[in-house]
Amino acid sequence: VDIHQQHDLGVSLEREALCHLLDQVGGHQGVVHTYQAAYRDWVDKAAAWKKLDNLSKAPQGDVPYLKHQRMELEALNLDALDWPELEASLKSLSRASELTSGLEGAALALERDDTSALGQLDRALKALRGVAGVDVEIDGALERAESARIELQDLADTLDDLGRQKQPDPSKLRMLEERHDALWSATKKHNVASPEDLLAKQLELDAQIQGLEGLADDLQEAEAAMTKAHDAMQAAGQDVREARLSAGATVAGRVLPLLGDLKMPHASMDWESEDVPADALGLDSPVIQFSSNPGSPLQPLTKVASGGERARFALALKSVLAQVQSTPVVVLDEIDTGVSGEVASFMGAAMRAIAHSDQTAQVLSVTHLPQVAAQAEHHWEVRKSTDGTTTEVDVTALDEEGKLQAIATMLSASEVTAEALGQASQLLAAAQGH
Repeated sequence: VDIHQQHDLGVSLEREALCHLLDQVGGHQGVVHTYQAAYRDWVDKAAAWKKLDNLSKAPQGDVPYLKHQRMELEALNLDALDWPELEASLKSLSRASELTSGLEGAALALERDDTSALGQLDRALKALRGVAGVDVEIDGALERAESARIELQDLADTLDDLGRQKQPDPSKLRMLEERHDALWSATKKHNVASPEDLLAKQLELDAQIQGLEGLADDLQEAEAAMTKAHDAMQAAGQDVREARLSAGATVAGRVLPLLGDLKMPHASMDWESEDVPADALGLDSPVIQFSSNPGSPLQPLTKVASGGERARFALALKSVLAQVQSTPVVVLDEIDTGVSGEVASFMGAAMRAIAHSDQTAQVLSVTHLPQVAAQAEHHWEVRKSTDGTTTEVDVTALDEEGKLQAIATMLSASEVTAEALGQASQLLAAAQGH
């Protein structure tokens, strides 16, 4: 269904509608499809190039900067990082004085004076050995005491070793603090969860650098592909332009006689093709150059044609399109705005011709002009009524008498006169004679 309304008069003369008309009349859809495929290919190639170009210009696409980041991470010797051990060592060294003091106290309590645990245990062992071999249970107690002596001595040796190991070491503490701070700083900088994730970030940078170092070649290849696609699109677009200009001559040859029938016998027209940025329609914008008066220069139709001339021109284009494009149902909603009298009769006849074309099965016209209505084979009358609260619209199919009365009403307004009925009868008879 093709619906053409009063406000569509301008739309029918815009670029998209004119391109469609010329492509249909010219029958060069193959040329248009070739261009559209070339256009889509160019758009895809341009998008691919733009993506690589943006990547090369973005901060994350700066290879020297990425290498600097990687170098900073490499300096942290992440392969050897044991984060839990580092934190434990730092905690221990930061409280070394407390630790050594506690170890010293424990060692003293174990073996370093007469009241120490080992000293007291040695006295107990001496007493038990004096009665060894007399009682089995006492001998068991002696064995346990001797085992305890060995365990306590081992613990004392361990405490001595720890005392030497846990001595304060300001230099090492400072080194661990610096490493700890450097790792946390890198963690925040690279927005990772913990220092243990920094090695994965370093490997990610390695992969990114390797990819970007090949970006220059990829960018060059993408630019070459884009240029090639652009050249192909330009060539295809030029083919479309030439095909449309050729079709324009055909359209002019068909439109001008119709304009003559619509009481524009001196009309002349030609086509110009303006350059526009590439899009799915092409590289060209067809422009109708028009003059309705002999001797007047051709100018853009949209600038020089009156409302009535535009209406007649749009109907002529619709008539031409109806010959080449299958549109089973065409709805013309007050397309005859701005015309009257004999011109209206010719417009009605043109609508009738569209309805009888091989490509169209039905034309529905909404009109207030009796000359147009008389051309129709079937009539419906639309009436609107209101009770002040609601509005109703009634559509009534008219018989022959109703048709005559409706057209006479359109001719005489409020009161249907005998003269109006006579004129209506003449209009209907004239239409039947076509």
